[in-house]
Amino acid sequence: MNRNTFRVIWCLIGCVIFSAVAIAINESIVLPLYSSVLQIFPVLVTVVATLSLAFFTYTDNIDQKLSELYKKYNECKIDQAHESIGALKKEILLNATFILILFISEKFISGVALENFILVMAEYKIQGNLVGSVCRMAMLLLALLVFIDQIRAFISAIQYRQVVSKGIGK
Repeated sequence: MNRNTFRVIWCLIGCVIFSAVAIAINESIVLPLYSSVLQIFPVLVTVVATLSLAFFTYTDNIDQKLSELYKKYNECKIDQAHESIGALKKEILLNATFILILFISEKFISGVALENFILVMAEYKIQGNLVGSVCRMAMLLLALLVFIDQIRAFISAIQYRQVVSKGIGK
């Protein structure tokens, strides 16, 4: 496993702990709050997926501009820039895919928690709802972290664009 996989696992564990502690502190306030906050998940997924397409197009455009600089400048540095931008494009696609996987998982857990809530209708219904809420909220928090990472990648792309623009202007 690479460094990013460990980072995601630790973020998910941290989000689960944060979510569980919040419920433990005051369940009657936190569960309705979670329910309201979780309604933004589809919006977040739509925004991230749309922005990912824009980010990918933007970085691809930078990559094409680099090709124009290939003959003018040090080919080794241009190759390194191509590799960096290629890694950035890969990260953008992986983040978008990860957000979609989180969304599908959240809907699955939501369905299981609801099914558990409807089928059991006894003392376990609250536990099923609590576990579902903790997991779903952790996924939302992780999705927000991925969104922040996506914005960071876009800022890097803007910096690449500035460097490439300076090179073309010379």
